[in-house]
This record gives sequence, structure tokens and C-alpha cells, in this order.
Amino acid sequence: MDDRAVSEIIGAILVFGLVVISLVIFQTNAVPAANEEVEFDHNQEVQADLLGLDAALSDAAASGNGGTAVVTVGMDYPTRFLFRNPPPVSGTLTTETSRFSIENAEAVGDAETDDYWDGDALPYESRQLVYRVDYNIYENAPTTVLSHGVVYDAFGDGTTRRIDAGGFIDGRSIELTALAGRRNESRVGDVSVPVTAQSAPTETVRVHDDPAVPDDNITLTVRTGATAAEWEAFLEDEMTEGYVARVDPGSGNTVKVVLEEDTTYQLELARVAVGSAPYTATPAYVTADGATDRSVVAGTPTDLTVEVRDEYNGPVAGEDVTFTIDDGDGATTTETVTTDGEGRATLSHTPSESVTVTATVDGGTGADGDPLSVVYDLTASTGPGGGDDDSGSINRGDIGVYYTDAEIGSGNRQDEMTVTFRSRDDTYTMREARISFISAEASVTGARVFSTDADGNRLQNIVDEPPGEDDVLTVTDDFSPIRSGVTIQQGAANQETYVFDFDAPLRGGQSRQEFFVLSVVFEDSSGNQRTQTFFIGETP
Repeated sequence: MDDRAVSEIIGAILVFGLVVISLVIFQTNAVPAANEEVEFDHNQEVQADLLGLDAALSDAAASGNGGTAVVTVGMDYPTRFLFRNPPPVSGTLTTETSRFSIENAEAVGDAETDDYWDGDALPYESRQLVYRVDYNIYENAPTTVLSHGVVYDAFGDGTTRRIDAGGFIDGRSIELTALAGRRNESRVGDVSVPVTAQSAPTETVRVHDDPAVPDDNITLTVRTGATAAEWEAFLEDEMTEGYVARVDPGSGNTVKVVLEEDTTYQLELARVAVGSAPYTATPAYVTADGATDRSVVAGTPTDLTVEVRDEYNGPVAGEDVTFTIDDGDGATTTETVTTDGEGRATLSHTPSESVTVTATVDGGTGADGDPLSVVYDLTASTGPGGGDDDSGSINRGDIGVYYTDAEIGSGNRQDEMTVTFRSRDDTYTMREARISFISAEASVTGARVFSTDADGNRLQNIVDEPPGEDDVLTVTDDFSPIRSGVTIQQGAANQETYVFDFDAPLRGGQSRQEFFVLSVVFEDSSGNQRTQTFFIGETP
């Protein structure tokens, strides 16, 4: 045989061997590296999916609208010609038992709601979503958890890493959603997660700790797989710039998030399901729309409206409310009204004399302080009386504060209204206030409120918003806190005068009489709080 032919054969064998070796090297090194990158990218995709699921839960809690979120729990590898891939990866998405509780939270400015929100610990069952995966190449992939509005990775070495910027505390807002439903999905590919609002949207309840009791901070206890130190890291912004005082370890895999004292918070609860979880709203408490102690005119219809709410502060529709009318002489009549879709039931009553009207739902006792009852005391008269203060019944309320004078400034001070208040029967401390309406045609959006001395000189702005926010009562805004020590003393000789400095001129002294609606949370000398609303117009 020709030596040249032998050389060509040997050369071809060597080339073939090199190709085979290259393929083997590529299979054992390059393919695993490429597949590890595919697995890592998939893990990042799952985390993004869980963030999307968290957003869907938040939207359902806020709006009541349901939807569907998709989580790509498993994955397959791209086809590689001539090369072999490992088998597809199947991830698992499950729900696991969780819970939370709220302690030392008392309702502010609502004597009926605080029969339920009275500071006692209120527990709520919930669940958390957990994603686990065992990749073929990507080692030490984290377990990803969606728990109480926070999405985080938990690694095998015990460390955690927060993924999102969410949570259940945002400034003075507490937003907790009870998650219901059971899921245990394991597959290659996508899992569709239906999101259903079961008690949402709900009423926001303003709460605070008892100002007369030291060290009774509002405390939120959550069951979690993360430690107290890890939750401190999760809530770092709220601890440095917000209202989280500290995070303490609790018992049974729980942590206690302790809020700052002497602060009013907006409490927003909801119940949202991620699967089959039957739920029927049942009454937790009944609250009144408006004051329960009223001066009424005999022979004039008076609407008494109550709202029935569940444990999440959501409306309970289709619930029978029994109104019992008692004239005090042993004669009673009853009428049953069914709550509408907003959980409200209204009795229109025309009193001929002073009566007590008790509204109860099933289980209510009618006793003072019973969460399932509301008691109205209607004091009837033949017409609206002014009393010693001559302010008229519309501003008298059931706590003894009234205003005697209101005057709009002249000239370049037509954006000011000076208002004088007095107290009938006690010393009252202002805790919070809001302006819900102003009749002025100008674009008035709010007012600074200044205390004055005996000569009418301004002393200080009594509105006390947090740092970074304007100390202004914004028209139609939420209640704003009032500086400590702002009181109205009892007695005819005592009066307090305040200047409401609006951000645009009013129209006093013209044919149109301007007024604004002011609501104030007062605290009496015994520590009881009530809200009183004033319709303040320029007095003659």
C-alpha cells in the first residue's frame, strides 16, 4: 500500500479522534455550564413570577378584583444537536400554614368600633407560598418564600435575601392580608394561580395604643421561617425612617414587630384566596354611621344607620339587624332590616318622645360595650335649641365642646378664619383633626391652624405631621395629628381661639356665607376619645 494513503487514513483517524474528544469536552464542560446558566435564569424568572403574584394579591386586597397569576415552576433545556441534556426540572409551589395577630390596637374616634378593636390580641389564620426546586446542575438554589407581603430567598446555609421592597408596614399604614387556600403543585412548566378577594376591599380603621398605659405598643406578631434579625433587615427602612420601634423574637417560629407608641395608624386588613377556600363573612362587630347620642326634633324622621363588619373590617351583606325601640316606660317595638351589599342597614324612625334604639345582630346582647350591638340615645325636643352657648344643636355633639365665634379676616387677611372654642363640662385634649369640606369657591386645599394668646397673636401651628410632611389640615384628607398639650379648658371664663390660615382667600362678608366642616378627635380627662364634627361659619 502506498505510504501516502496510509498517512491520509491515519490523519483522518486523528481528526476524527480530535472531534470526538472535543465533543466529549464540550459535553462534560460547556453543556453543563450553559445548562447551569439556563437553570439560574429560570430561578430568576420564578422569583419575578412570585413578585407578580404578590402584586396580584395586593391588588385584590385593595380593589376586590380577582385575577390569575402564572408561576413557571418547572423547566426544560434547549435542544442541543449532538449533545445530551439532563432530564427536565420539576419545581414545587405549595402553601404552608402561617398566621398573624394584632395586639394593643384600639380604634380611634369611634366608640362603637372600639368595642371590637379594644386592644385585645386578635388572631388571624393565614398561609405563605413556598417555591422549592432541585436543579440538576445549579447547586444551592434558594427556597423562595412569599410571606406577609414580603418575597425573600432562604438558602441552605440559613441566610436569607429579600427580593422585593414590599411589606406590611408603610409609614403609619398597616396592611395585612390573610392568605387562604391550599396548593401543592409540582410539574414541568407553568402553574396558574387563581387570586380571589374574599373580604376586600375593607374599611380602613384608625388605631393607636392606649395613651394612658405605658409600654403597650401596637404589636404585630407573624409566623415566619425568617428570624427576628432577618425581619429587622427586611424592615430596615421602616426602622430607620418609619414607625417600627423594634423586632423581637417570639415563640413557635414567630417574630413580633413592635410599633412606635403614641401614634395613630391606618389599619387595612383583607382576606384573599389562592385556591379553593370557602368563606362566608360573619359579623364580628357593628358600628354606627354618625353619633349615637343625638338631639332630635319630635315628629321629624331620623335615619339610624349601622354597618355590620367581619373580622377583617369588611362589610357583611345579607345580615338581619334587629332595631329595638324602647321609650323607657317598658313599651318596646322591633323592626328588622337586612344589610345591603355594603353591610349597611338603615332604620328611619320618627320619634314622638325621647327613646333608646338598640341595633343588634345574631349573638348581640344589646349591652353597652357589646361589639354586636349599637345603642342610640335619642333626646327629643319640639325644635332645635341653642342652649346656653347659642350655637345650635348641629354643633353641640355629645362631648361638651362648642364654638362661639368665627370671623373671616379683612383686606389681605381674607384667607384667615378666627374661631373660638369653649367646653361645657370637662377639659378636652385635641388629638387629631381634619377638614372634610369647605364651601369657598376658590381653590382652597388646606389650612395651617395656629393657637393664639389673649391678645390674638399667633403662637404655634398645632398640626403635627411627621418630618418631611407639611403641617397642614388638607381638605378631604385623612386625620392629622395635633401637637401634645393642645387643650380646651372647662368653664365659661375659659376659651381657646385658633386662626385657620387657608391657602387661598375666603369670601366672608359677601352675600354667600362661607363655612367649613371640621372634625376633631377629643380626649377627656378620663382618657376616653370621641370625634366631634363642627360646621363652622362666620358668626354675625
